[in-house]
Amino acid sequence: NPAIAGLRERRERTAMDIINAVSRQSGQDIDQVAGISTLITGSVSYLCILAENCAVYNSLEINSDSGWDKLLKTIDFMFDKIFD
Repeated sequence: NPAIAGLRERRERTAMDIINAVSRQSGQDIDQVAGISTLITGSVSYLCILAENCAVYNSLEINSDSGWDKLLKTIDFMFDKIFD
């Protein structure tokens, strides 16, 4: 589908712009930043899909705002440790 292909290309360009900026500002290797980004965004996407049929994952309520707040704080913590 051309529309989907266009959206994927746009998402990829936007993601790479962000990854390049983070790599430059943090001094981290671009492949490391891309890998971390892929793991985090892939995990979040999976948990979003899973939350429709599964309320809890590793003791976190992934179908609630409080569960997602905990996950976002954890992502912030990870980025602080990695890019500090």
